[in-house]
Amino acid sequence: MKNYRKTLIVLLLIVIVALIIGCAIYYYNPNKVVTTISVNTDITNSEMPPRGKAPYLNVQNINEQTGLAVIDSPKFGDSFILGNPITIKWNPELIDVSTIQLVSGDDSKIGGMQIYKRASLDDKNITNARFDYVIPNNLTVYPGQYRIKLLSYAGRYSYTSDVFTIKSSAPLRQRADKPFVIKSIMGAMDSYRVGESMNLNIETENGDGTPADNSKGFNVQARLYNNDGQGVWSGNATYNPNAQVWHLNVPLVKDTYRLQVTLYCSLISINSVCAQEYDINKEVSQYLNFIVNP
Repeated sequence: MKNYRKTLIVLLLIVIVALIIGCAIYYYNPNKVVTTISVNTDITNSEMPPRGKAPYLNVQNINEQTGLAVIDSPKFGDSFILGNPITIKWNPELIDVSTIQLVSGDDSKIGGMQIYKRASLDDKNITNARFDYVIPNNLTVYPGQYRIKLLSYAGRYSYTSDVFTIKSSAPLRQRADKPFVIKSIMGAMDSYRVGESMNLNIETENGDGTPADNSKGFNVQARLYNNDGQGVWSGNATYNPNAQVWHLNVPLVKDTYRLQVTLYCSLISINSVCAQEYDINKEVSQYLNFIVNP
């Protein structure tokens, strides 16, 4: 019985020694393959995804500052001619682009036009993150500087391109001797009551003495600011060719206001008088100050 116990102890010792020797050989073997995983811990809070959402991939060519997609074309400073195509490209591919808009390059101006509306995700007009658009000859949104805006179906994102220009290929007419002007604003008062509307008739004149009307490519827009300088309303006037004035109706609530009335060349077209006689980015403004009482 004693011999059996001694034999068992000896066997256990041999196994233990063998394990020790095996581990030593593994850790000191210079030819072994070791796989290491490095984790980048230099992440700021702004780079962390919201809780409950998967992190976005740091794909090459994604905007390094925002981690979002970028519009590669058109680029800043690009110039296009009426009737010619624009190739719109973005990176990476966004499978749920719903709408493409052509908007003003001036952030203070509103409006724009929808140049593409995707019917469904199966719509093949958008392929490989690009869309080809032909500029109409009678473009009727803000002239001069533009941007392209991409919108998603669910409003998850909105991406805007750099500023580019659109010009007419028609030769310039002889420029007018004087600039276009707002001659008068009729119907304005210093004070109003809540519930009343401000109804204005605006007389405008081209440099040659004729009315600066919409048939020549002009437009009148108004922007209303409250006492804190915040924009609270904007709208376009309508031209009355019989009276040869622009009519503007401004809704009012109680506050102190400043109204900016702007005449500008709004139409880029081969037949646009204002686009050919003037700098298409030129505009003139007049201001009205008034108060609305209860």
